Amino acid sequence: MQEYTEICLSTVPYNPDYISGILWQFDLDGITEYDDHLKIYISGKTEEKMALVVKIMNMLKADGDIEDYHMDTEVIQNRDWNKEWEAKLKVMEIGKKIVIKPTFKDYKNPGDKIVIELDPKMSFGTGEHQTTRLALEELEQVVKPGMRALDVGTGTGILAIAALKLGAEEALAIDIDDWCILNSIENSQLNDVTDKMEIKKSELRDTFETGFDLILANINKHILKELPGEVSKRMKREGILILSGLLREDEKEIKMLYENKGLIHSRTRVMDEWISMVFIK
Repeated sequence: MQEYTEICLSTVPYNPDYISGILWQFDLDGITEYDDHLKIYISGKTEEKMALVVKIMNMLKADGDIEDYHMDTEVIQNRDWNKEWEAKLKVMEIGKKIVIKPTFKDYKNPGDKIVIELDPKMSFGTGEHQTTRLALEELEQVVKPGMRALDVGTGTGILAIAALKLGAEEALAIDIDDWCILNSIENSQLNDVTDKMEIKKSELRDTFETGFDLILANINKHILKELPGEVSKRMKREGILILSGLLREDEKEIKMLYENKGLIHSRTRVMDEWISMVFIK
């Protein structure tokens, strides 16, 4: 039976979506998210891969994305990683209307819920993390029929799909990760929104479409700090911007950056140490 090295990784602050998204770009065998830590599984060239993980974490610490991290390692026998990962996912009711249902879980709709079915695979945005929940709760408040939406860093496609199911007319979802593009395409098919949802591998600066009523960005602060100008020029007057992926201490800096580009801060929603922010152009 093949042996794996299990790395138990904790960070301060703990942002599993962000850390997992970075680590999945490398040759790892599996990553499982828990409430306060990640477990990373590697095999083959173990020392080389462990050194790579350490290098990445040191870079994140040097850039100020995390304050500190801790790693413990253990050699274990092979397991059914997919089975373990699927077992921890659950059906989630978010806000008053939205239900997130993994494809392999059962849910009986009482009739008044908007059910979003997801096959998360290696992409991020399952509704479990506070940042995604915050963004979904805001979507319930702001989406109006006929809106044209842009989802920056779409991941699983969850926010674009939610906007469409809440009444938006069309959505453009962009990401730079190949797995995310494939996963969001599959999830758009699962939710019967392919005729309204365009999915492109692109950075925001390379996206030429403008005139959006609604822009969504649930990504880390480091990237959000680079986007105010790009976001503003793609929004309609009185358009709405929802930002998530931020910590409480990020609010003042982000507010200043986006208001300097002509956006008005409308409100901040808080969940634990995380926040979402809404701006109006």
